[in-house]
Amino acid sequence: MRIFRLLAVVLSLVLAASCNGVKENESSSSAEVTAPDAPEVPAAPAGPDAMPAEKFVGRWQRTDGGYVLEIKSLTPDGKLEAGYFNPNPINVGRAAWQNDGGRLMVMVELSDVNYPGSLYSLEYKAQGDMMVGTYFQAVEKQTYQVEFSRIK
Repeated sequence: MRIFRLLAVVLSLVLAASCNGVKENESSSSAEVTAPDAPEVPAAPAGPDAMPAEKFVGRWQRTDGGYVLEIKSLTPDGKLEAGYFNPNPINVGRAAWQNDGGRLMVMVELSDVNYPGSLYSLEYKAQGDMMVGTYFQAVEKQTYQVEFSRIK
């Protein structure tokens, strides 16, 4: 979780410095914001604390709206192939996962018009088969608590 919090703080500082207080609206095009490279995400450890990361694979819908996060595949080195829809596709700049002491964590950064640098930091909760965490909306510079439930 620390890695995601650090990444969110760094991204917000980079965005604040580069946006210069200019707020975008729905009809404007986005300015390109270059975020720093994400730190290396460690591979999921084996052993009794390890949870199978395949739990992430599937389609997830945000409980407060029609936003859909689709995790198509993952690799042992912490990379995810992900899609995001609202309801049309929104470009995913990068996505990663990690096993943080038995807690399965996902980070998805969006990089599209009205979303540049927006960031999901989520934790998988086996009870309820949900992902919960935060969504940093970079244009608004606001962080929201969010939940995703699996689409069956």
